[in-house]
Amino acid sequence: MPYDSKEAKSLLGKAYVPGRPPAAYLIDAEGKKHQGLDAFIPLLPNLPWVKWVLPLWRFSLVRLCSHAVYRVIARYRYDWFGSTK
Repeated sequence: MPYDSKEAKSLLGKAYVPGRPPAAYLIDAEGKKHQGLDAFIPLLPNLPWVKWVLPLWRFSLVRLCSHAVYRVIARYRYDWFGSTK
């Protein structure tokens, strides 16, 4: 659903910030909110080309570095990849 929809605002509650979202969000079937890189992790097992990466995820250094890279990409994504707003 679009981030700026009424439904997204309702589901995200206090996490919702008007304008450009600071990170990606995923609300799972149980209603739990995932933000940032954690929003993409549940989707990875369904992608055949990333299955070799998943065993590395158990190492805390890999998780830490992945979150740091995500934060940089999320911060500059509109500058690097363009914006529709």
